[in-house]
Amino acid sequence: MADYCPYHQELEWESDSDIIRTSHCNNPNNAPDSRYSFSLEHYGDSAVCVEQGVAWIKQQCNLISTQHQWGSGCYKHFCDADRGLVLQLGDEEYQCFYKDQILFIRIEHNDALHEGSLVCPSCQEVCGDQIVCPVEELNPPPDNRTSKVYVIPCVAGATMISDSLFSSIFRTILLIFLMVIL
Repeated sequence: MADYCPYHQELEWESDSDIIRTSHCNNPNNAPDSRYSFSLEHYGDSAVCVEQGVAWIKQQCNLISTQHQWGSGCYKHFCDADRGLVLQLGDEEYQCFYKDQILFIRIEHNDALHEGSLVCPSCQEVCGDQIVCPVEELNPPPDNRTSKVYVIPCVAGATMISDSLFSSIFRTILLIFLMVIL
């Protein structure tokens, strides 16, 4: 396992024998163009690889796109003596209360709504040499889904309104579609 990620082989993309990108989270040169970052990944010194729970969805005006390559990604994190492992996506912070906790992510970023989920790694594995991790919650908090309504600006003054009902219906349709195809 590299960077706490569940992949089996280190990857390198080359062009004319020059390495363009690798699979290491700590290298900022590996960051994809922000226009193509469905899952709001972050590459650099504070990044750690985290398993993704589902393919991420990016909604921008009437365009809804699904991430085709997913499974794990690089995310900014910090280790807090009181809260343990905390993942940061954009301006939002998500506390990992226990290993394998599912974090439901729904964030407006750069005029688009990004939705997906992350599977928390172990605080001890990621932060063990920096802090004493808090005891994992025996009665974890309810999931972190929000019913917040996002208003995403579109061209010519139109807006896209996305709420949890639309999102739930869309995910159900997408799952049915994927089951039929596979």
